[in-house]
Amino acid sequence: MLYRGDKQADGSFLWTRCRVGQLGTGKIYAIHFIKGFVNVLYASGAGKIRAMKLDTDGNFQSLSTEVTATYKNSASFTDTPEDYQLYMGTEAGTYVLRNNAADLDPYSPRPAMNFAALEATNPGNLFMAEQSGADSKIYSSVNGGLGFTTQLLKTYSDTIVSYMLLVGDDLYIAGKDSAADKAFLAKYDGTSFTEFPAGPAGVELVKLWSYGKYIYALGDSNQGYVYNYNTETQVWTSELVNAIQFYGLGGSGEGGFLFAGGDNGRAFRAKFGSGGGGEEASTEVLPATGEDADLIASNNPVKRSSAELKKQFNTDEGFNPLGNVEDFTTKTTLAAGSVHCFKFNVTPDVAVPVNDCHLYKLISASSSSTDYTRLNGIPAQADYAHGTYWLTDPEGVVKVSGEQLQAGTTYTVFFVIEDNGATYDADPALGTIADPTVFGYSGSGGGGGCVLYPGHDERMDLTWILFGIVLVAYFVRGLYYFLKRT
Repeated sequence: MLYRGDKQADGSFLWTRCRVGQLGTGKIYAIHFIKGFVNVLYASGAGKIRAMKLDTDGNFQSLSTEVTATYKNSASFTDTPEDYQLYMGTEAGTYVLRNNAADLDPYSPRPAMNFAALEATNPGNLFMAEQSGADSKIYSSVNGGLGFTTQLLKTYSDTIVSYMLLVGDDLYIAGKDSAADKAFLAKYDGTSFTEFPAGPAGVELVKLWSYGKYIYALGDSNQGYVYNYNTETQVWTSELVNAIQFYGLGGSGEGGFLFAGGDNGRAFRAKFGSGGGGEEASTEVLPATGEDADLIASNNPVKRSSAELKKQFNTDEGFNPLGNVEDFTTKTTLAAGSVHCFKFNVTPDVAVPVNDCHLYKLISASSSSTDYTRLNGIPAQADYAHGTYWLTDPEGVVKVSGEQLQAGTTYTVFFVIEDNGATYDADPALGTIADPTVFGYSGSGGGGGCVLYPGHDERMDLTWILFGIVLVAYFVRGLYYFLKRT
């Protein structure tokens, strides 16, 4: 199915289905807007591909010849005001559709290559990725005026390259590190290649989009996740959008929107700030002062909504997470039964009373959660207690009961876990700690109001509030009758 989205005054989109009979029920692989027309690459049959041209109202214009191949990727470019080229990569080679030609012609430099990904700066300068056994090879193909010259730039062993994206002069290369069984992301700056830290486990990155300091990605079987990579902090995060398979990813830096589309004709839109990345309120878990620098072996921060946490882990009604679910694992060489301190940052977007704060341990096995105990002071390392936490402001001063976390200020959450300690260590093996945890608050936030017994965490019981109201009512009634008699 093909839909056209018309942007409304409020920034939302009105989606209209384009009923083009020639498309039939074939899967749509890619859509390219070229010179006022929409070019659609779609499955015209089992193992067959065609390109269809439509006008901007979705009306049929022309249809290319049919290619017998498996689609992998595509890119389009305008050479001159009159000319354009649409490149399509398949496992049987690369094809090109030029101007209004009816044929998808084999692209001559390496027509028989097992194509994996394609990107280019212009019609005469292409980057191609070839899958060769378990390895991937990155080529450049340049037209120097005497025809195209193809050059091997890099071979990645035991790696699948599925997608490439140009951001300025940098070529981002995505796929999967087969040996590590983790998402793969690298960059070529025109001179050298740089590999980034491995991404989520068991994921092959198949789509990329970029804005600001972030690279956004979809996985091959992501089950509704959009993965974010911060190129400055080199931290991966994962955001659950909806429990469906996504195939398309894109956005508008100017409009501040990110789109993901997938199964059942469903598309989702997210808002992010001018710097990209959205509300990144939490960093990865790090070792606290005094811990080994290599204490953390893996991090997988994941965004979860209040409703998702309530459904999956039975968190309190009205609990609002700040930042991510911090899911991490330590190295496997800890001393058995040793106690360790971890930390991560949060930045609330509203004022939050400290008394309303919670740090939850999320327990997958029982679909439940339990609170860490908040401390009003910073303990000495020798006094660290399993299942406790505390908060500090940017100056390292502990936040205590009765105070507030201010909107836009970054605070640090410190928490303590004992290896194989009851409840809070999710890994039963001695020498390793694992702990999915989430920080947030109960209530609406915003601050204000009175704080009773600032040194105590409990709120005034509703019974006492009602009792006070009754006393006041009796007092007012008595005063009324007294004044009436006098």
